[in-house]
Amino acid sequence: MATRLGFIFSFLAFQALSFPAESPQPPSPETWSLMSFRRACSEDQAKCTYSFLISEDPAIAPRYCNFTIEAAGGLPAYQTDFSALECPDAPEYTVNGGWDEQKFVTLTVINQQRGLLSFFSARDSDLWAGNEVNPQTSDVFNHPIPTKREMMQIAEDKTKKDKAEDNKA
Repeated sequence: MATRLGFIFSFLAFQALSFPAESPQPPSPETWSLMSFRRACSEDQAKCTYSFLISEDPAIAPRYCNFTIEAAGGLPAYQTDFSALECPDAPEYTVNGGWDEQKFVTLTVINQQRGLLSFFSARDSDLWAGNEVNPQTSDVFNHPIPTKREMMQIAEDKTKKDKAEDNKA
Protein backbone atom coordinates (compact mmCIF):
# COMPACT_ATOMS: atom_id res chain seq x y z
CA MET A 1 0.00 0.00 0.00
CA ALA A 2 2.78 2.45 0.94
CA THR A 3 4.60 1.63 -2.31
CA ARG A 4 1.46 2.31 -4.31
CA LEU A 5 0.91 5.69 -2.57
CA GLY A 6 4.56 6.60 -3.11
CA PHE A 7 4.20 5.79 -6.80
CA ILE A 8 1.03 7.90 -7.08
CA PHE A 9 2.62 10.89 -5.33
CA SER A 10 5.73 10.58 -7.49
CA PHE A 11 3.60 10.49 -10.63
CA LEU A 12 1.59 13.55 -9.55
CA ALA A 13 4.75 15.48 -8.64
CA PHE A 14 6.26 14.64 -12.03
CA GLN A 15 3.07 15.82 -13.79
CA ALA A 16 3.07 19.08 -11.83
CA LEU A 17 6.68 19.76 -12.77
CA SER A 18 6.08 18.84 -16.41
CA PHE A 19 3.65 21.70 -16.93
CA PRO A 20 5.23 25.04 -16.05
CA ALA A 21 2.97 27.57 -14.40
CA GLU A 22 1.84 30.32 -16.69
CA SER A 23 2.66 33.84 -15.66
CA PRO A 24 -0.54 35.66 -14.64
CA GLN A 25 -0.03 38.18 -17.40
CA PRO A 26 2.46 38.38 -20.23
CA PRO A 27 4.25 41.68 -20.67
CA SER A 28 3.14 44.00 -23.42
CA PRO A 29 5.31 43.81 -26.54
CA GLU A 30 6.54 47.33 -25.85
CA THR A 31 9.29 48.46 -23.48
CA TRP A 32 9.87 51.76 -21.72
CA SER A 33 13.16 53.47 -20.95
CA LEU A 34 14.15 55.39 -17.83
CA MET A 35 16.94 57.90 -18.36
CA SER A 36 18.76 60.55 -16.34
CA PHE A 37 17.51 59.02 -13.08
CA ARG A 38 18.84 60.94 -10.06
CA ARG A 39 18.14 61.23 -6.35
CA ALA A 40 19.51 64.28 -4.56
CA CYS A 41 19.04 64.41 -0.78
CA SER A 42 19.49 67.19 1.74
CA GLU A 43 22.51 66.87 4.01
CA ASP A 44 20.32 65.87 6.96
CA GLN A 45 18.44 63.29 4.80
CA ALA A 46 15.12 65.02 5.62
CA LYS A 47 14.22 65.46 1.93
CA CYS A 48 15.16 63.77 -1.33
CA THR A 49 14.30 64.97 -4.81
CA TYR A 50 13.94 62.33 -7.51
CA SER A 51 14.07 63.17 -11.21
CA PHE A 52 14.12 61.18 -14.44
CA LEU A 53 13.02 61.03 -18.06
CA ILE A 54 10.57 58.33 -19.14
CA SER A 55 10.29 57.23 -22.75
CA GLU A 56 7.57 54.95 -24.09
CA ASP A 57 8.67 55.36 -27.71
CA PRO A 58 12.16 56.22 -28.99
CA ALA A 59 10.58 58.28 -31.80
CA ILE A 60 8.90 60.61 -29.28
CA ALA A 61 10.69 62.95 -26.87
CA PRO A 62 10.85 61.51 -23.32
CA ARG A 63 8.76 63.11 -20.57
CA TYR A 64 10.36 64.69 -17.49
CA CYS A 65 9.26 63.72 -14.00
CA ASN A 66 10.41 65.01 -10.63
CA PHE A 67 9.10 64.96 -7.07
CA THR A 68 10.33 65.44 -3.51
CA ILE A 69 9.98 62.94 -0.66
CA GLU A 70 10.17 63.93 2.99
CA ALA A 71 11.47 61.65 5.73
CA ALA A 72 8.72 59.76 7.56
CA GLY A 73 8.30 57.06 10.16
CA GLY A 74 11.71 57.72 11.69
CA LEU A 75 13.45 56.84 8.41
CA PRO A 76 15.60 59.12 6.27
CA ALA A 77 13.89 60.39 3.11
CA TYR A 78 15.83 58.04 0.82
CA GLN A 79 14.35 55.06 2.74
CA THR A 80 10.79 56.42 2.75
CA ASP A 81 8.28 54.62 0.52
CA PHE A 82 5.91 56.65 -1.65
CA SER A 83 2.89 56.06 -3.85
CA ALA A 84 0.61 57.73 -6.38
CA LEU A 85 2.91 60.72 -6.85
CA GLU A 86 2.01 62.67 -9.96
CA CYS A 87 4.71 63.95 -12.31
CA PRO A 88 4.07 67.73 -12.48
CA ASP A 89 5.30 68.12 -16.08
CA ALA A 90 3.77 64.83 -17.26
CA PRO A 91 0.44 64.40 -15.43
CA GLU A 92 -0.36 61.16 -17.29
CA TYR A 93 2.29 59.49 -15.11
CA THR A 94 2.18 58.55 -11.46
CA VAL A 95 5.03 56.93 -9.56
CA ASN A 96 5.22 54.46 -6.70
CA GLY A 97 8.50 53.66 -5.02
CA GLY A 98 10.05 51.77 -2.20
CA TRP A 99 13.41 51.23 -0.58
CA ASP A 100 14.74 47.77 0.19
CA GLU A 101 17.12 46.85 3.03
CA GLN A 102 19.48 45.45 0.38
CA LYS A 103 20.10 49.14 -0.38
CA PHE A 104 18.20 49.81 -3.57
CA VAL A 105 15.06 51.68 -4.58
CA THR A 106 12.38 50.49 -6.96
CA LEU A 107 10.16 52.71 -9.07
CA THR A 108 6.87 51.76 -10.65
CA VAL A 109 6.03 54.28 -13.36
CA ILE A 110 2.35 54.19 -14.32
CA ASN A 111 0.75 55.78 -17.38
CA GLN A 112 -2.78 56.22 -16.05
CA GLN A 113 -4.23 57.24 -19.43
CA ARG A 114 -3.00 54.10 -21.18
CA GLY A 115 -3.40 51.74 -18.21
CA LEU A 116 0.23 50.56 -18.42
CA LEU A 117 3.14 50.38 -15.99
CA SER A 118 6.82 49.52 -15.91
CA PHE A 119 9.32 48.73 -13.15
CA PHE A 120 12.80 50.17 -12.62
CA SER A 121 15.39 50.06 -9.83
CA ALA A 122 18.69 51.59 -8.77
CA ARG A 123 21.22 50.88 -6.04
CA ASP A 124 21.82 53.48 -3.35
CA SER A 125 25.52 53.45 -4.22
CA ASP A 126 24.69 54.48 -7.80
CA LEU A 127 22.32 57.24 -6.67
CA TRP A 128 24.56 58.63 -3.94
CA ALA A 129 25.33 62.38 -4.07
CA GLY A 130 22.91 63.00 -6.94
CA ASN A 131 24.73 60.81 -9.43
CA GLU A 132 22.86 59.91 -12.61
CA VAL A 133 22.10 56.20 -13.05
CA ASN A 134 22.70 54.44 -16.36
CA PRO A 135 19.62 54.28 -18.62
CA GLN A 136 17.35 51.26 -18.15
CA THR A 137 14.78 49.53 -20.33
CA SER A 138 11.95 47.50 -18.86
CA ASP A 139 8.96 45.44 -19.96
CA VAL A 140 5.51 47.02 -19.77
CA PHE A 141 2.47 45.50 -18.05
CA ASN A 142 -1.24 46.29 -17.87
CA HIS A 143 -2.33 48.38 -14.91
CA PRO A 144 -3.80 47.42 -12.60
CA ILE A 145 -2.14 44.03 -12.67
CA PRO A 146 -4.89 41.45 -12.16
CA THR A 147 -4.66 39.15 -9.17
CA LYS A 148 -4.50 35.37 -9.56
CA ARG A 149 -8.12 35.18 -8.42
CA GLU A 150 -9.18 37.67 -11.12
CA MET A 151 -7.26 35.70 -13.77
CA MET A 152 -8.95 32.47 -12.67
CA GLN A 153 -12.37 34.18 -12.83
CA ILE A 154 -11.64 35.45 -16.36
CA ALA A 155 -10.65 31.93 -17.46
CA GLU A 156 -13.77 30.45 -15.83
CA ASP A 157 -16.02 33.04 -17.50
CA LYS A 158 -14.44 32.29 -20.88
CA THR A 159 -15.01 28.55 -20.39
CA LYS A 160 -18.68 29.16 -19.52
CA LYS A 161 -19.09 31.40 -22.57
CA ASP A 162 -17.46 28.81 -24.85
CA LYS A 163 -19.73 26.05 -23.47
CA ALA A 164 -22.83 28.23 -23.97
CA GLU A 165 -21.82 28.89 -27.58
CA ASP A 166 -21.21 25.16 -28.14
CA ASN A 167 -24.69 24.36 -26.77
CA LYS A 168 -26.28 26.85 -29.21
CA ALA A 169 -24.61 25.16 -32.19
